[in-house]
Amino acid sequence: MLRNVLLHDKHGQIRTDFLEVVPLNTSFCQFVLREGLFQTNNSALDPRLNGNPHQGIVICYHGVPMMGGGAELMGTLCHFDLVGHSISDSEFDLLTQAGSSLPDFVPPARAGVLIAEPLEPPV
Repeated sequence: MLRNVLLHDKHGQIRTDFLEVVPLNTSFCQFVLREGLFQTNNSALDPRLNGNPHQGIVICYHGVPMMGGGAELMGTLCHFDLVGHSISDSEFDLLTQAGSSLPDFVPPARAGVLIAEPLEPPV
């Protein structure tokens, strides 16, 4: 099971109780763990997600692994939203850099958790 331990919504309107705890085999994070990253701008149209219960609900997802100092996986850092939109290459690069840097600041007791950030599209 993955537990969402840190969630930030820039509008302060978090509506993701159904994502608080997610089995690894139904999460989009499983693809980050397997492939090293995962991006979809519209999960409803992404055949890689066919059969996933979150397909078409979590619409966009961009995730990277959070690796600890000893190259151990601590979790994933992701941007997701319930509406479809893309992020730029430079934004994804920043997410990747953050995924590499943040583990130094995450207490070991939080290892193995999902850290997620849903954002609204730019207005």
